[in-house]
Amino acid sequence: MNNLLERLRPLARDLFILVAGIMLSLLLNDWRENRIARGDEQRVMQQLKEDLAQDTLVLGMGQQSIEMLDGFVAFLMSEGARDPDSLMKANIMMWQVSSFTPLPLQRTAFNELTYQNSNRNIRHPELISQAIDLHEGRYNLLRKVVDMHGNYLLEDLVPWYHHNLPSNKGSELTPDELQRVATILEDDVFQNKVFWLKILMANVNAGMEQAKSAAVALLEAVNEEY
Repeated sequence: MNNLLERLRPLARDLFILVAGIMLSLLLNDWRENRIARGDEQRVMQQLKEDLAQDTLVLGMGQQSIEMLDGFVAFLMSEGARDPDSLMKANIMMWQVSSFTPLPLQRTAFNELTYQNSNRNIRHPELISQAIDLHEGRYNLLRKVVDMHGNYLLEDLVPWYHHNLPSNKGSELTPDELQRVATILEDDVFQNKVFWLKILMANVNAGMEQAKSAAVALLEAVNEEY
């Protein structure tokens, strides 16, 4: 019996060393992978902060543009638009309106965030839920409204405006041309077009405000955790 124990003791020692070595290797590998995952998490969250800060800036500038456009719409629906000296100003503003561009909202961090989450590398799932709601909810809805607004401007209102109203200075218009302009501006067709634009702008502004509020809330939540 003693001889058997003597023979088994080296085997047990070697087996213990082997098992300990495997366990240590696994622990080191897990530690290394967790360290990489935490580094990826920090990098993605830092990018998310930068993206959200940029988005809030873009949305704020978009709201300022809508405010300027709203002033132009108010001008078109006022008596001032009937003044021939205002026609050149109106034409210049309408060309500015036609240079409408979509909002450049960021998606770099969101795309990588969803990838990292699929690998369970993000420790705060509630932040992922907020990011998904922001991008697939608020931002997508805002893009649809903005596209509708832009399409209406570029495909309907701006072409109609330039087709019907003269592009030369108001002081150079003949009395007949001035009368024609006044008739067009007072016509229900034109007023309805401008009124529809005003409704679209109100929806764009509301969408921007909601998206900006959601982006700010997410940024604050990320700052608390990272």
